[in-house]
Amino acid sequence: MSPEQFTAVVGLGGVALGIFGTLAAARVQARGSHAQAEATRQAAETTAATQYASSLVQQNRASQRTAYLGLLTTAREFDRAAHVASAGGTRWGDGDSLAPQMLVVYAAFATVELEGPERVLPAARKIADATDGILDLFTSEERTLTSLARLYAALAGEFRPQAAYAEQLLRGLHRANMDLTSSQRLALVMAADTRHDVAHGLGRVGEAWLSAWRAAEMQLSLLADRGQLDEQQVGALLRDSGLIKPGTQESLNKLHDDLKDGIGLFVEVVRDYLNDTVPDLR
Repeated sequence: MSPEQFTAVVGLGGVALGIFGTLAAARVQARGSHAQAEATRQAAETTAATQYASSLVQQNRASQRTAYLGLLTTAREFDRAAHVASAGGTRWGDGDSLAPQMLVVYAAFATVELEGPERVLPAARKIADATDGILDLFTSEERTLTSLARLYAALAGEFRPQAAYAEQLLRGLHRANMDLTSSQRLALVMAADTRHDVAHGLGRVGEAWLSAWRAAEMQLSLLADRGQLDEQQVGALLRDSGLIKPGTQESLNKLHDDLKDGIGLFVEVVRDYLNDTVPDLR
């Protein structure tokens, strides 16, 4: 091979190496550009997801605030209405006027249950339980008043002897109640299937109460069979001994205190939750 030919071959080799080097560099650059593009895409997706999550949290917080405010407002309105209805204990039987407002409280509580989170529900439930207790106290008195009126009406009719005897037995049950504590009386009234065992567990006073209860129940059932009372009225008269039970106003005051405590607890719990820097949406 002549010197000229050798020089040409070497030159061609250099060109080939240059071409391969350029291609390799281009391939490396392309890979780098693809990696950069992928990183940019992932960063954009992460940013979008973060912004969406943040927006969702803000929307949830706004919905929760509305639900919490709704429960607080309706509970306070119900409490004021109950105070007006009781009027110092002179207007018992206003359950009908409170029932619609109780439904509003129930709806507000249900909204809080849906919005959550779980950590605020016990305090919300305390509000619902207290308002329910207040309404039950009013409607219980209302049933008793209505039932007593029916019993007195029977005193003027053909079943006067039976009605008079029933009233006498109810007063005997009322006297038996006076020998019991409120918790003992509640246990006896609520223990439908085990009333006999509960009464005997209380000794002499429990047995005396059970005897009075059964006698009154039998006579009232007789009047119910004759169409003078219905089953609910019989139950109301037995539970309240045919009289407005002592301590009704005190019971109402206690329930008002429970509602006030529930509202205070709820405010404290939701304030802590809403001020949390790390939201808990469970």
